[in-house]
This record gives sequence, structure tokens and C-alpha cells, in this order.
Amino acid sequence: MNSMSFPFITVADPEISAEGGLDPLGLSSISDRLANSILPGLRARMSRPRFLTAMAVSASVCEGQKETAADDVTSPEIVFEWLLVEAFARNAAYESSLRTPGIEKARTCKQTGEPMRAKAYLKNPGVFGLHGVYKPLAVDLGIVDDEFRLGEAGYALLDTWEQEQNVTGFIDRAHGNGGSLEFGSLIRSAIDDSLKAGQSRRSPAWQGWSFFTNHLLPAQPGKKESDLIWRLLLGSSDSLRGEIFQLLAHGHFEGLTEKDIIEQQLLDRASPMLKKKLLQIEAYESFVSALENAFDWLRYLSSQAGARAIGVDEFQVVNEISEIADNLKKLVNCADQELSDATLSIQQDYTRLASFFSGCTGPQQLYEAILTRHAEVQKNKPPEGKREWFERDSSNRVVVRIH
Repeated sequence: MNSMSFPFITVADPEISAEGGLDPLGLSSISDRLANSILPGLRARMSRPRFLTAMAVSASVCEGQKETAADDVTSPEIVFEWLLVEAFARNAAYESSLRTPGIEKARTCKQTGEPMRAKAYLKNPGVFGLHGVYKPLAVDLGIVDDEFRLGEAGYALLDTWEQEQNVTGFIDRAHGNGGSLEFGSLIRSAIDDSLKAGQSRRSPAWQGWSFFTNHLLPAQPGKKESDLIWRLLLGSSDSLRGEIFQLLAHGHFEGLTEKDIIEQQLLDRASPMLKKKLLQIEAYESFVSALENAFDWLRYLSSQAGARAIGVDEFQVVNEISEIADNLKKLVNCADQELSDATLSIQQDYTRLASFFSGCTGPQQLYEAILTRHAEVQKNKPPEGKREWFERDSSNRVVVRIH
């Protein structure tokens, strides 16, 4: 478990960019639902299973805390997150805290002497921080609920972790662990003070820093803790997520792409249901990857042209664009066939998406289809639409906006 990472076929995480820059062609909704059908709760940014334990610890020490911090923004669990990442930045070796959300912000605060606070931390920790990244899986596994209360699996994980780490104060017990170190009240007190101040309020000598690095480093879970997380991830005997984890646990992936892993490692050994889902994902991703490549080529060509507008003439002379256009009908039909027994909502959304591109017979039609689809997607983004990434003139030539 120490070297284990989460699988690759996961729901995408949002990126930050201008012009409402998430998903400019409206492709992720179907991708998310297909991925969630086999790996519920998992996201691409998840790579450290032990942060599920940190979620349980956080839920325990934040229980009963209803108030936001003095900054009127930060919740108790994000304050816990401040303390955890600050501890890693202060005391943990670089390798042992790799892929900790927010760690670079904490390292910057350490270097400048600035306390951890909302203005110094992640712009949207509810999405990009530890809790934002790992909460969907923690909820799916029953570690916490949507209101961030400990679930049955969370109590079991917390109990196992406490006993294995020889610490107390996080779960009610009739009898304490002999010789255990009581850290629960220490962390709760730090959260209370930080909420009141709107920033972390502990000195470099605070004992809590060593608590986090000694007992919650992502690279150092205990064996019993690891075994329980593994069992939670496997789930019931008919769990597709569990089947994928079992298959990946015995695979060899060095030098393989995601497509290679599906075709060479999973399909031949997958159950009929999992195989069907994987073929759906593969067909859809092949189609939308072609669309994304065409969109990226249009952006690249426009950015290279500077302030000069470009049109279909520049687009159609690119060999890669011609190849995409030549293969597009085949990709549309393949995805249509594989998704024929997907959920009704996926079929309906795919039909709408494919309608923009099914008539493309060359780069000229692809150019117009890409721009038309993008315009519709941006127009329909909440709350009142977003600007397109391109300025279009009366002759249908475009200039990419500078992000």
C-alpha cells in the first residue's frame, strides 16, 4: 500500500484558465459519467490513499465546529488542512510529502514567514485542496458523509489508525490505550485558535507539527491501516472498482500508455461487464481526443499568427488536421455503437455532441464544426454564459484570445 497509487481511468479534475476555460468543447460530462461507472468517487488528482485517513482524522477533530474562520471564508476542515500541509512543509522530507495538495503554498509561507491563511493558500481549496480532492471518494467509501460527519467506515479507519499509531483523542473509548499519546485536544485547540484568528496560530516549537509528520505522512501508512483502506477500495465482490484494483495490482505498466494498459492488461482479463464499460470509454475517448487535438491545433495556429486572423485555409493545410478529418466519421460511428447500451442520458448527450461532427468530410467542415460546438458550449455555461476563446470576424476568420 505504501507504493500504491490510484488507477488512471478517473474523472478529470478541473483546471483553472480564462474565459470560463473549463472544457471548451463540452466533452467532460460524458467522460465523467463513464469513468464514475467503473471507478466511483475517484478523481485524477488522487494519488495518495492515506489522505483518506487524514479525512477521517479531520472529521473527528472538526466535529461540532459550525463556524467559519474570522476571514468569513475558511471552514474548520480547511483550517485542519492548513495545519497538516504546514507541518509537512516544516518537517517532512520532500519525497515523503509529494503530491500533497497545497504543499507548495505551505512551503512558500515557510520561506516568507507568512502564516497559513486564505490569502496565502490555494485559491479554491474546496476544489483543489486535500478535502476538495479526496472528499468524493471518502463519501463514496462511507468514511464521511456529505456534511463531513464520520461514517461507519470512517470510525473503523480512525479506530485502526489510532491503535496502530498509539495515539488517542480522536475516537471515544471506554478505556484508553495504555501509553498512548493524546493528540486530539491538541489539534482541536489549534483549530479553534486558528479559526478565531483567520490564520494558523502555532509557533515552530508546537508539538502538533510532529504529530502530523509522525502519524499522517502520505508515504508512511501503517500495515493495518493500509489493509483496511485496500478492503474499502475493493468493496463488494461485484464492484467494478474493486475488480480494476485487483487487475492493476498484478500488472506491469512501465512505458505503457493508458490505451495500452486497457488493451494489453485489462480487456482480456476483465469480466463481461467491465469489458463493456472499458470499450465504451476507449471508443468515446478516441473520438473526443481527436476533437481536442483539432481544437488545440486551431489555438496553436492562431497564437502563432499573432494579431493576424487565420481561417480555414491555414487550418486545412496541416497534415494532422487532414488525418483527424479523414478518421472522424469512423470514430463517431465506433463511439455510437459502443455507447448504444449506455445510460439514456449518456446516449442523448452523445447524440447531441456527435451531431456537430458526423457530417464532417474534410478539414473545412471540421473547422466550422469545432467553432460552432465551442460557441454553443460557452454560451450555455452558467451562470450567464462565457466568452468564446476566439474572436471571429465577418469572413469567419479567428484570432485566439490571450489567456
